[in-house]
Amino acid sequence: MKTTAREYVKVTLVIWLFLLMFGILIVQQPKVALLPLCGLYPGDIASGNPGYSPILMYAWSVAMFAVFSVLAFFAMWRRSTTAGITLLVLFLISTGVSCARIVETLRQLH
Repeated sequence: MKTTAREYVKVTLVIWLFLLMFGILIVQQPKVALLPLCGLYPGDIASGNPGYSPILMYAWSVAMFAVFSVLAFFAMWRRSTTAGITLLVLFLISTGVSCARIVETLRQLH
């Protein structure tokens, strides 16, 4: 059975929903769902460190939202399997990098 582009988008949205539910129910911070948007941000994510800029981080998040939206659009309406796979892989990589950066920042605090 061949996987369609829409199924990749649906899988991405389900993972994102689980991330949101984790943030709401476990951590009690819905902002956890925004981690994939700032995961590949090239600057520092810890406040007070050199290279930290909340304005640039928010701008990066808006740009990543645009990239995710364009990929989802091409996957859903243009039925581009490549766009669907790219969306899912980019989402997973960005989420993983976000988690690793948070763990590293917390490790540096202790």
